[in-house]
Amino acid sequence: MEALRILQRPQNGRITIDLPAEFPKQEVVEIIILSLVEAKEEKKHFDPRKFFGAANLNMTEEEIDQQCRKLRDEWERTF
Repeated sequence: MEALRILQRPQNGRITIDLPAEFPKQEVVEIIILSLVEAKEEKKHFDPRKFFGAANLNMTEEEIDQQCRKLRDEWERTF
């Protein structure tokens, strides 16, 4: 099945569709018209206070670095 997507503004309530030459000529086509509403995502404000204490590990910076290096060294490496 071949699909053709066209985004076009109606002019005087009309839209003209010209099918490409490679589109099957003898086939029945289905035309679905949807109003395009672009969804705008709201940017959520980042509040670092929500995460305060989330990483309370009772470790010093050096101990955290050592643990990270240890975990990184456990990764399987094939190169």
